[in-house]
Amino acid sequence: MYSLGIDIGYSSLKVVLLDTSSEIKYFKYLVHKGRVKVTLKNAINDLLRNYNFHNIKYGAVTGRESKFLTKNEGKVHK
Repeated sequence: MYSLGIDIGYSSLKVVLLDTSSEIKYFKYLVHKGRVKVTLKNAINDLLRNYNFHNIKYGAVTGRESKFLTKNEGKVHK
């Protein structure tokens, strides 16, 4: 079982996959040059070449440029 973390910042994104012992099994740091979606898609495809997505049980996404991944993109909740 794995946990996936994605951080999408202003200029780069990081993808990390941890096992149940919190050991890093996969890590990728990429400069996206404004092409966040394409860069993220390529990083995820690279990850899935080596790891089965059915074994990824938990995930989190953080960062300034991650809003497009939320259901309520751009909406402010009060």
